Amino acid sequence: MCANRQPNAVLNKFKIKTIVDVLKIPENSIAGHLNWGTFTLRDVVTKSGASPFGDDTVKYRGSSNDAALNAAVLRFKADPQASARFGLGQSGHQAHACGHRRTLRALAACASF
Repeated sequence: MCANRQPNAVLNKFKIKTIVDVLKIPENSIAGHLNWGTFTLRDVVTKSGASPFGDDTVKYRGSSNDAALNAAVLRFKADPQASARFGLGQSGHQAHACGHRRTLRALAACASF
């Protein structure tokens, strides 16, 4: 049974290292960023009707293979009207904090690169 857990443990450590290296946040703050970002983004989308935040043109850097990471990350495009209501550009890139939730999940999902 422990032998079956070892690959997951190694993969999880790799995912955590990727998140820490790319987002430049401490490992012990990942859960807090996910929680805060999840509830904040849900509130923003619920109140505005769409997401003002996007990462469709962001180039993530700092992983062991940035090209593979950027090719594998699921991308989100900001809604232009929602971005305008928040005073953001069309891309919604100034939304660094709320974008963390999507980025964290995307990075965690792409650990096979």
